[in-house]
Amino acid sequence: MTDDSSSGSSSSSSVAASAKDDRGAYRGLRGALLALSVAFGAVLGVQGVIWAKVIVELALSEGGFATAQLALPLIGVVVLAYNGRIYTAIGAQRQAFLSALLLLGGMVVIGAIPHVVGLVVGLLLCGLGSASLDAATNAAAIDLERETGRHYLSFMHGFQAGAALLGAAAASGLFALGWEYPAVAIVTTAAVCLPTAVVTLCVRFAVTGDPEEVEEIPSSLWRNSTFVRLVLLCLVGSAAEAIATVWAVIYLQEGGTSIAVAGAVFGGFNGAMIVGRFANGPLIEAFGARVSLWVSGSLMAVSGLLLLTAPNEIVSAVGVVLLGLAVAGVQPSTISAAGTLGSNSGAAASGIMLSAYLALVIAPFVYGWVADWTSLASAMSIVALCGVVGTLLVAGLPKGGRAGASSEA
Repeated sequence: MTDDSSSGSSSSSSVAASAKDDRGAYRGLRGALLALSVAFGAVLGVQGVIWAKVIVELALSEGGFATAQLALPLIGVVVLAYNGRIYTAIGAQRQAFLSALLLLGGMVVIGAIPHVVGLVVGLLLCGLGSASLDAATNAAAIDLERETGRHYLSFMHGFQAGAALLGAAAASGLFALGWEYPAVAIVTTAAVCLPTAVVTLCVRFAVTGDPEEVEEIPSSLWRNSTFVRLVLLCLVGSAAEAIATVWAVIYLQEGGTSIAVAGAVFGGFNGAMIVGRFANGPLIEAFGARVSLWVSGSLMAVSGLLLLTAPNEIVSAVGVVLLGLAVAGVQPSTISAAGTLGSNSGAAASGIMLSAYLALVIAPFVYGWVADWTSLASAMSIVALCGVVGTLLVAGLPKGGRAGASSEA
């Protein structure tokens, strides 16, 4: 009897210790994801402001810049297409560590070589880093949601948007102090990427899931009509976001807004994304991703119309900020919904993020050339169209469930 009691007590202690270890591992993973999201967001915010300076300093046309910036998303698409093999070969922790260093390296090259060659090479490095970072962090977040039963993606993306706001504000402030874009690019990025790279080495990153199970996106997933709709929704939402990220400051300056004010408005765009993403979590919990995505599509259409027809700088600024609120929930909602379809988390995350990077390839490029042929304001009709298409796609999503998507096609 004593032996049985001792055995039972030992077993209970082991279970309790294991549960405690799991909680500690989850906290470590959340911390790593938070640090990586903040670093990535800050770099995006800095980039959104410095591109206006890059165009002027390098004497690029809108179409020329649109062509050059294709380097980032194109290499990102390649990374996502082969992410299963990359993830398996080096593991989540090393992938995250290298992602932070690649982002830093890309911005250092852009700053150190103020020439179109330096811009393209730097964008290629940034594309490698950002795509790898997206794939690793979103797959890990899906695993965390499955293990804990809680929605984390909107929270994680909310911190990313918050960091983008701070990055944009920092870049705008440094420009107001008379800094040149090479110094702004290098100093701001180093300030966030170097500490983050160190943090990833101090945390047990891969807590859930097995890297060996991460595979390329299976054909069965592409045959799921719900997954395809989610991919297309992410495509149109990310297209609108990409246009704002690359062109918003340039669009505002074309309308007579100073670089400092335009940078502040771009900060407002990211601020709206913070609000939208933190509000998106409770919205998904209460009504599902279907409602969240319908709200996003509707607001995208309205903001696109405002930007297309804006009679003054104030309306333009309102349109940019409203667009930030509109696109805030698209990526976390589609990724989370895809994670409920019963497929491997790495495959689901890569599939959704592949569409986001395709949007980065297509949208800013098309917008730039349409603006070259017409005007920056007229090209905003693309944003309105994205909103209309998004609301139509949402109508075909199944109802019910936290994510608003079932595992059936």
